[in-house]
Amino acid sequence: MAGLCESSNGLADSLKAINVARAVAVYDDGRSVRYIANVMNMARSTTHDAIKRYRETLEYTRRPDSGRPRATNPNEDRYMVLRVLRERNLPATSVAQQFVNMHGRPISAKTVRRRLKASGLLIYGPLKINDIWRIRTNYELQKRY
Repeated sequence: MAGLCESSNGLADSLKAINVARAVAVYDDGRSVRYIANVMNMARSTTHDAIKRYRETLEYTRRPDSGRPRATNPNEDRYMVLRVLRERNLPATSVAQQFVNMHGRPISAKTVRRRLKASGLLIYGPLKINDIWRIRTNYELQKRY
């Protein structure tokens, strides 16, 4: 029974049709939902919902997700993060334009900022002359006193 679920990489792997079929089969053999969840390394509520969904629809596959699909996938998010890490002064509009050139799909600069913020990065635009002057003046004042 220990080899019930070969890969345990979280929710995405645990809800594959084959794993739902295994959970239903073990449940039909008389095992508890808690036991199945422990063996398959899934949350108890996830296991219960999968079995319940099978009982209602007699299908092992999940229903289509609701909501708007994401504009980028995790690999594309990683591409954006790497672009910014390689060139720290790159504005979000430039990253979005490079994304269009690379992947052929347009995304907004706001999407780039959201993805970078989710990755723990902040993107800054280029400093304006007034900002540079203010920073330098503050630095000079602090240096004097």
